[in-house]
Amino acid sequence: MEQAINAYEKVSVSPEFKELERLRSLTRHNEATAIYYAEQREREFEQWQQGWGAWNRRERESIAQGQRRRAERGQRTARILNNAEKNFQGLSGFLQWSDNGPNTGGIEYNFYSSPVSFTSIGLNLRAGVLFANYAFSNTDGSHFSDGDLTSDMVFVVSPSFGLVFPLGNHAGVFSNIAIDIGYFPEEGIITGWITPSANAGLLFQTGIVRFLLRYRLIWYNNIHNNVISIGYGF
Repeated sequence: MEQAINAYEKVSVSPEFKELERLRSLTRHNEATAIYYAEQREREFEQWQQGWGAWNRRERESIAQGQRRRAERGQRTARILNNAEKNFQGLSGFLQWSDNGPNTGGIEYNFYSSPVSFTSIGLNLRAGVLFANYAFSNTDGSHFSDGDLTSDMVFVVSPSFGLVFPLGNHAGVFSNIAIDIGYFPEEGIITGWITPSANAGLLFQTGIVRFLLRYRLIWYNNIHNNVISIGYGF
């Protein structure tokens, strides 16, 4: 027994045994260090993933919000541009009068279109009856001296061009200049049957409802006439 103990002591204190133990201890230390750093890198990677995921979510939300805001602005712009167009087709009644009092009433056909937003071109067809015409009355106070029905009528074709300005989502105001061509109660300025006019009004349109309210000023030779129209679109 003593011999075995002595032999172990000799071996354990030998330089070779000490070196072997040192290497084993170093190996165990290196393995522990490697495991520690591996776990550290794994934790850092998980934290980076979590941070990247949160940033990525915030970025996606920011992009989505930006897209929604752009879509909303686009919708608002589309509504404004759509409302800045004067597309109307319908009938209206009109009343025309001069400084001497009301003198013409009738119906109109109105067609307007907008080739470009904020602009409009149109065509207005008017037919009416003169029911008080003091400018052409006889000396004895009677009216319509020749008794011919055609002399008591008004027939006008009026092409126009103008601008449209939106008011909200469903209404717009417009202003046009026009040339009236036809048979008038007065003598035209350009020729006897051609005279200038201007009009302004309100156009309300939503769904199938289209409503037109318009004031027109017509210049004749030495006199002007006022016209009010109220119409409904098809």
